[in-house]
Amino acid sequence: SALPFVGFGMLDNAVMIVFGDMIDLTLCATFGFSTMAAAALGNTLSDGFGVFSGGVVEDMAAKAGFEAPPLSRAQQALASTKRWERLGQLLGITVGCLIGMFPLLLINWKDQEAQKRQRALEHMYDHVVVAVEDMLNVEAAVIAFVDEEKQELYSRSAAHHGSQEFEIRIGLAEGILGRVASTGHFLNIADIRAPESNEYYVPQIHDDFGGTGVRVRSVLCMPVFGYNSETGHCDKVVGVVGVMNKKGGGHFTEKDEDALAALCSHISTSLSFVHGEEHGFDETLERCARALRTKGTRINSAANQRVHDLYTLVLQEVCKLVEVDSAELLSVDATHGQVQLLATSADDVSSSNCRSEAESNGCQRLEDMGIVAQVVSQGKPCIIDDGSDPSTMCCPLFDGNHEVIGAIKVVATFAGRRFTKENVGTLETVANRVSLTMEGTGSSLTRLLTSLKTGGS
Repeated sequence: SALPFVGFGMLDNAVMIVFGDMIDLTLCATFGFSTMAAAALGNTLSDGFGVFSGGVVEDMAAKAGFEAPPLSRAQQALASTKRWERLGQLLGITVGCLIGMFPLLLINWKDQEAQKRQRALEHMYDHVVVAVEDMLNVEAAVIAFVDEEKQELYSRSAAHHGSQEFEIRIGLAEGILGRVASTGHFLNIADIRAPESNEYYVPQIHDDFGGTGVRVRSVLCMPVFGYNSETGHCDKVVGVVGVMNKKGGGHFTEKDEDALAALCSHISTSLSFVHGEEHGFDETLERCARALRTKGTRINSAANQRVHDLYTLVLQEVCKLVEVDSAELLSVDATHGQVQLLATSADDVSSSNCRSEAESNGCQRLEDMGIVAQVVSQGKPCIIDDGSDPSTMCCPLFDGNHEVIGAIKVVATFAGRRFTKENVGTLETVANRVSLTMEGTGSSLTRLLTSLKTGGS
């Protein structure tokens, strides 16, 4: 009784594991079935296979000389006979099932799990590019990743007018997508062919994007950050998400930037899951905060003009409140050691020559900026009013992560000018408000995320 059931158990378990694994990698990955569903379907196929193979197993046992003992009907009806028969069948099926688990030794479970996650991720990419088209009301969208070996950017999923039909592969720092991938700073360009956007315009790329016939006009592109083994943080650019041509002829707003930044944060988290990286709630918050506070450039002459006018008016009011002759608003990139002048109290409001964020010629080295460099290194207001030079006060601007992103510097040229605590407090209040506008509409969210992380720790 035991021997045939050893064969049944071997076939049943082996066939179930093989078919269940195949179903898990194909149907379950495609239609989202659970692993238990794959096991159930595999068992169904295994049982069907057993119906047709049962006679074969018995015949093989008989040919090998293992036959049931010749018992009379009375002996077969005995309770002890039936008890030993059931016990033999139980022992045989148990041993057979255990032996039939041998396919588990041949399956690379880590690779299997990675394949499942990768397929789920690819499905997500295809869904995201179509959804982001509708969400941001654009003509085309693309998700591209960095090929570090070839120093190229290649598309993983792309769509225009709701269909996935094109692929791109460009060098790093080539075009807008490549520039974002190489710098880690987002780009929001209202008109790629405008004079102020000349450095980003590549006719071969933007006149017929990806061979789709789409003539790129406006562009918003955000970086996707992944885990950096060298730093232990999520600060490495692994890809980009780009959307082209706001429908209706408009330009991308700060609200669009925040929405795309949040989407990039989710993609970053999904990538970590696929690669088997386990991170807690604090890491998730850090990814979201990093995405929302991503630095970048907005090239929109009308919008830049409005912002410049507001900055100028604020600086002019600062001069009256603090009683100084001039004031400057500076943007600071502490990572690269650069300082850029955004506006001064002497600028003309509504002048066509406002200082665009894209202007790189106005950048100066931080180490050459005297009191500004001192403020950035100390992270607090500094004053020089010893009487030998014009009195100067400088106050830092912080982002949601309490990193210095800018400074306001005021200068009083008349002799004997001394700054009071009230002057410092006034300038700090203005700096706090200005820092919110420099971070963008997502600044309140990044500050909330920072407070959550601080409270959680």
